[in-house]
Amino acid sequence: MRFAYTLFLLGMAATPALAADFSTPQGALQALDQAQRSHNIDAAVAAKDFQYEAYAMLANLKSTPKPEPALVRKAAHTLEVAYRNEIKSDGFPNMEGVHTRVVRTKHLTPMLVEMDEQVTYPDGYVSHETIYAALSGERWGIVNLPSK
Repeated sequence: MRFAYTLFLLGMAATPALAADFSTPQGALQALDQAQRSHNIDAAVAAKDFQYEAYAMLANLKSTPKPEPALVRKAAHTLEVAYRNEIKSDGFPNMEGVHTRVVRTKHLTPMLVEMDEQVTYPDGYVSHETIYAALSGERWGIVNLPSK
């Protein structure tokens, strides 16, 4: 994961217009949105936090309420590989003409935020998506939660 994030940052240095800001939950979501629009799988991976996802998934199981770090790392790797395979198989979502904006942010814990993202499609249809971001160290990343 660190390697992918480093590659992402190196790529961003070469293209300043796509510079990502992971200092806020909204910045992480914007980075994922930019990655999807540019069909950049490494940037999409860098915008997510598979470690947090893996920990949350394992901690949600009765058999592993406090998962060992090695198990979390292995699960995070598996989640990242599955995410990459899904994108390679299904492709990125079509974001042409789609406008997104965060209309509500709710802090669930100091390290977990729920955002309501309003998605407006070219035909005028509007939907709302609930997106979660987790803080790891000083960096926010987008996460899927097991019970959400």
